[in-house]
Amino acid sequence: DVEEALRLLTTHMKEPFKLPRLIEVAEHRGLDMVHSKINRLLVKGTMVGVADGLFLWANGSEKESLVESKFQ
Repeated sequence: DVEEALRLLTTHMKEPFKLPRLIEVAEHRGLDMVHSKINRLLVKGTMVGVADGLFLWANGSEKESLVESKFQ
């Protein structure tokens, strides 16, 4: 799923992260419809904007549990 892939990509980026960089990396990795999926995540409040045009996941613990489950 694209959200899961985006979350995994952002584990390798400093959070808060720059949205253009996330899009660039995601497209380079071959993820489809990145712009529309990110838009849905923003509308749902799953990903939120913070100061200076940076973004982060609304629930950090959800991101951490996803990463932990991938490496166990």
